[in-house]
Amino acid sequence: MIVSVQDLMSVARPALERGQRVRMVAKGSSMLPFIRSGDVVELTSTEMGPARGDVVVAQTAPGRYVIHRVVRVAGEGVWLRGDSQRRAEGPVVPGEVFGRVAAVERSGRRWRLDRGVWRLSGWAWMTTHPVGLAALWVSLSIWKLVRRQGSDDPVKGPEPQ
Repeated sequence: MIVSVQDLMSVARPALERGQRVRMVAKGSSMLPFIRSGDVVELTSTEMGPARGDVVVAQTAPGRYVIHRVVRVAGEGVWLRGDSQRRAEGPVVPGEVFGRVAAVERSGRRWRLDRGVWRLSGWAWMTTHPVGLAALWVSLSIWKLVRRQGSDDPVKGPEPQ
């Protein structure tokens, strides 16, 4: 069964406003390297309001929902940016930021984005922008080059024929 984003959010948003947790599959690459397409994200409410460094779900335009990091909160506006994007978008009205990503699951592993080492890593990533972004693209380019040469291991090189 395929459910549209609008249908999903029409159920998820009220659940979050009631204080319930919502789990959904992320789609897209805007939050690389922290969230990949296919990861399961666990959302919680934003009852205390969005704070700089939070990874949130927000409605940025009618029918457009994103999971991005809060990079600035000023006055009545919130600016968001995907971790693999160059530019922030905003201001988004704080009321349109209605969920916070608390955890991510990938390949049977689960980690919290809202505390501990992953929260610190997110802050480091956000504050070193765009250096971290450039490093990500360089490492992905090297990885693709190595894969094209027939090896998963950049240290060993290609497998013998």
